[in-house]
Amino acid sequence: SPPPSRDTRIIRPPTITFEGLSANDFQKGITGTHWRARDSLGGAVAQRLSDLAKRRFQSYAIYPRAEVHIADPNRYDDTNKFPEAKFVIYLDHECARYGFYVEKRDKPMDEKWDWYRFLVALKRQELQHKIWLAARERNLRWEIDTHDQLVGWICVRPKESELWIWQEDGQEQVIAWSDLLAKLDAINDQAERWCDVLIVANLPKEDALKEGAEIIERIARVYEALLPIYDACSK
Repeated sequence: SPPPSRDTRIIRPPTITFEGLSANDFQKGITGTHWRARDSLGGAVAQRLSDLAKRRFQSYAIYPRAEVHIADPNRYDDTNKFPEAKFVIYLDHECARYGFYVEKRDKPMDEKWDWYRFLVALKRQELQHKIWLAARERNLRWEIDTHDQLVGWICVRPKESELWIWQEDGQEQVIAWSDLLAKLDAINDQAERWCDVLIVANLPKEDALKEGAEIIERIARVYEALLPIYDACSK
């Protein structure tokens, strides 16, 4: 049977009231905050990405965490938010983090899970180049969180070298794409281990506060740069 048609309508959220983040927004919880709402930062970023991508994106506040998912509503189930790749915004006491997010379950997964498509897509050299350029130009970092260990990669300079810096236990090692993929494959082989993979920007709290409403554009442009990997995870 033919795949379902994609809804390309740009549906506007309620009137945006977001003028900038406040110091109180930077917490692990959500008490007294409003930024995740569809008439605030969450909805504003979804609206701006919809404009840039020329298709509809929607925001989903994740209760009770200081976290928002931004996704194509045709491929996101808000009753089971784990299987699909998505864009994300996190706030904590120190910074705002935003970018691409995909998850691996610690139990058997069916074809709904984008994790498998993510691993296959990463083997394409054209997509590797786009991700590397986005990471270099937007100062993005890979974060791999297996819930018992957090590992980060940052882009290596000089610019002409498509390499990464692997950071683990305070040590740094320069690795190539093949090494990175091997590390992800090794995690994939550990069926009992959950894994979150993010490609994100980290904006310190004070800088995020100074951005005001301009942070909407900053976040949406990171998402736009990462659309190739998001789309590669589509069924």
